[in-house]
Amino acid sequence: MLFSKKRSVTNTPMGSAPFVYDENGNVAWDKMWSTFCYLAREGGPPHRGDMLKTDPNLVNTKDPKFKKNIYEVMRAYKMLLPYKIGYAVSTPEIIVHLPFTKMAKWFEETILMENVFVRREKNKIFVVVSEKYELEKEIKNLVTVFAKAFHYWDLHMNVLNKLSILLFGIDWQFRKPKEN
Repeated sequence: MLFSKKRSVTNTPMGSAPFVYDENGNVAWDKMWSTFCYLAREGGPPHRGDMLKTDPNLVNTKDPKFKKNIYEVMRAYKMLLPYKIGYAVSTPEIIVHLPFTKMAKWFEETILMENVFVRREKNKIFVVVSEKYELEKEIKNLVTVFAKAFHYWDLHMNVLNKLSILLFGIDWQFRKPKEN
């Protein structure tokens, strides 16, 4: 899994992480990041300047590039996240199955604040993938926001705050970082 130890966090906007490839020439998503900036929900810069949102009705699911993009995002999520990852057969979406509905709500809110559109149904997060997406841009955005959100949930959120979210839906831990 991606994060086995605490990694540093900064509130400085980060440049784009360079792509890292494995011996087979595939993107090594689990080796790309050593640090993340603060989440937008706690005062950090959002991952994107504008909202990445695609109408699922406009996606050409028959385009070979669509299948390639779905495969790459699912491969990345399976590499980075300890959750069940699926594909919605009737829509051009990947589904991330989280263990709890309120946890899924926290992920949905967090990712939307990073300017990447997702939708939630109970404990499932749905992510539209398009044949128009490029690996170096939109695909990387879809992967980075989940990696960043999971990194915070797993390594920077204390147990009491996780319980507060899971039991009451209240996130009391996140505050704006101190100004220098």
